[in-house]
Amino acid sequence: MTRRITKKMMSFDGSKKDFAEISNELEKGWYIVNIKPYGEAFLCVLEKNMDNHDNNTIQNLKLQDILATYTSKKKFNS
Repeated sequence: MTRRITKKMMSFDGSKKDFAEISNELEKGWYIVNIKPYGEAFLCVLEKNMDNHDNNTIQNLKLQDILATYTSKKKFNS
């Protein structure tokens, strides 16, 4: 049986607006599986299993990890 997984990317620049948008997607069952640098911000790759909404096998990075990574990048680039 083939799993149907949907992916999307969202930008994250550390703003409250981006934080709220990504938090909202996480509450809807999306999982962050990768974070990629994108200029002064990041692109977050989100996945969702569309078959049964069982995302336990997908690595989920916490939003706090994104903030920590973003903060580290800002300090490193200063």
